[in-house]
Amino acid sequence: MKIKRVKLYLLTLISPFILNAGMLNGVSVVVDNEAITMYEIYKLSKKANLAYEDSIEKLIELKLREVEVKKRNIVVDKFEIEQELENIAQKSGFSLSQFKEVVGLRGISWSAYKKKVKQKIEQEKLDKRVSVEKLKNISEEKLKEYYEKNIDEFTIAKKFEVIKYSSSSKDNLEKSVLNPMLSLPNVIKEAEVLDAKRINPKLLFVLNDTEESSFSPILTTSEAYITFFVIKKMNIEYLSFSKVKDVIFSKLIKESQKRVIKEYFEKLKAKADIKVIRLPS
Repeated sequence: MKIKRVKLYLLTLISPFILNAGMLNGVSVVVDNEAITMYEIYKLSKKANLAYEDSIEKLIELKLREVEVKKRNIVVDKFEIEQELENIAQKSGFSLSQFKEVVGLRGISWSAYKKKVKQKIEQEKLDKRVSVEKLKNISEEKLKEYYEKNIDEFTIAKKFEVIKYSSSSKDNLEKSVLNPMLSLPNVIKEAEVLDAKRINPKLLFVLNDTEESSFSPILTTSEAYITFFVIKKMNIEYLSFSKVKDVIFSKLIKESQKRVIKEYFEKLKAKADIKVIRLPS
């Protein structure tokens, strides 16, 4: 059901009205018994600089998603929320307590921020579940075909010749990545040969995922920011199909996820019980 069509029809029935507090808090659209208020429409329109019609379309999808989360009994526990908050803080270069202060300085309460993080995780779980359901029948032949065409993706190195860049200043480290010939204060460069057996799994994944003659993403440790310039990968080993079969499956799902999810919610919208009470003028 397209709101634009409904709006054209309703505007012939509804006369222009003057916005007041009552109308602002009033219900505009009901989606499967979930209300969208006039205030929500105005708020999203202003925040995202959208026309009212586009805001309504987005809010309808959001309500459909909320209904799906309830129907599928998707649950997010406190540990998942805390873990996500830790990850966000670390990526931003803060401890969790520091990040909490930053959020407060932006005028957002910590409980409200945690609620948004919870909703984000719920939506990610919903998208993953929908994708797996719709793509679970990917054939073995298709997986093997991908493996054979992209076998270079499935290699691991036993050793890495690298230059390790470390600094207490993330800004200086980023400048070194952009121009490795620069000599900047607090940036230490060390040539190393790393043995895969002696480094942690996370770093091993990062190094294997980084191409030769390029920098790894900047990593954060308790002591400094670090990045590795990978000169050469040594003792390359090809992983067997059986070892990477699940990885290929996940990769194909991820590549198709956006299309599958869009199609799924378009179908949901077409079937949904959408009642328009009144629209912004």
